Amino acid sequence: MAVKVPRQPGIAALVFACGLASAAVSVVAVAPAQAQDTGIAVERFTPAAGPGAFAQVESAPVPLPAQIWLTGALLGIGRPLVLRNAVTGDQVSLPVANRVTLDLGGEIGIWRQRLSVGIGVPLSVWQNGDRLQLTGAANGGAGTGAAAGDAEAPLQTTALGDIRLRAKARLTSLESAASLAVLLEVTIPGGGQHDFIATSSMTVAPRLLGSFRRGWLVGALNLGLRFLPQRFLYGTALHNQFEWGAALGFVLPVRRVGVALYSEAAGQLNLVSPGYQSGTEFRAALRLGWFRGAVDLGAAGGFGALAPQWRAFLLLRMWFGESGVTGCQTKPVTF
Repeated sequence: MAVKVPRQPGIAALVFACGLASAAVSVVAVAPAQAQDTGIAVERFTPAAGPGAFAQVESAPVPLPAQIWLTGALLGIGRPLVLRNAVTGDQVSLPVANRVTLDLGGEIGIWRQRLSVGIGVPLSVWQNGDRLQLTGAANGGAGTGAAAGDAEAPLQTTALGDIRLRAKARLTSLESAASLAVLLEVTIPGGGQHDFIATSSMTVAPRLLGSFRRGWLVGALNLGLRFLPQRFLYGTALHNQFEWGAALGFVLPVRRVGVALYSEAAGQLNLVSPGYQSGTEFRAALRLGWFRGAVDLGAAGGFGALAPQWRAFLLLRMWFGESGVTGCQTKPVTF
């Protein structure tokens, strides 16, 4: 079935923005109330949106007016959160051992390839772990801030994570090989605050995006801050954090089907905790592209308190609307 996109940028942007608002309101409305939450989202991978994106690292280009990009990601992670004794280093608890997440998102260009808006909705499909049951919080020994009855609760399998609302503006000329953009992202907890799926309240993240393309070589660098509520877990304070990402890709000289290889690194640094908890992931992926989309298959390894030990991911991106190219367009999507 063909998808028809309005040709008037203003109408398309209004329809898309109304959809974003109604989706966010409905998600918040159905979020279950919890007596006590953990307030820590252990899945920190958010698929990059729009043209020229890598896995999580994002490029500066913005979609054409009324051009819609849709993203879908299936993410699997292992050991994203391990609690250890500060003195001996022994493992005390494994709140989340493994998780599978489905992340859906969209972005639309609204003005002259300079401005776009978008949304992302993550859903924990399945997870296992002991939550806080092994920390001794029920007897007041873990310093988690959790109520006794809440600490004994089992880990829930499925819940919504942090709903992402975003606006992106390109700063440099459209003809430049190197580009800069600014991004503002606001997240709203979707109901998984109780089970390490969502943050305890709203977060705000301004970010600077830089990218370049020269022949078959492409790259990007993202730098930003995320302002979060202060949370405590097993005697550790978590608060605002610095976020970064860097990526490099190679487009292979293959006709008809786009083929690219890329690698990226992404990490976080907690700026307030005395321990300055951090986490870093290194990822590698293969991208296969066609005229209106691309699929990525990749894997990653991480280290640090704020990163999973391993990751596997499958990403799908598609776009609808005007291509901005006159005549027959056969070039597949890579970056």
